[in-house]
Amino acid sequence: MIAPTIGYQEYDPNCDLDVVPNEARQQKVNAVISNAFAFGGLNAVIALSSI
Repeated sequence: MIAPTIGYQEYDPNCDLDVVPNEARQQKVNAVISNAFAFGGLNAVIALSSI
């Protein structure tokens, strides 16, 4: 399941991204990345792959 891009309103032809507008999409995913940013410069990133 791919989480939606909340608040997406208008497609920009100059920015060719596969956004998931406003509702989740069921799709097979081979790799994911998650970023977490907090106050004070605390940052964390995790990348996972099924390969």
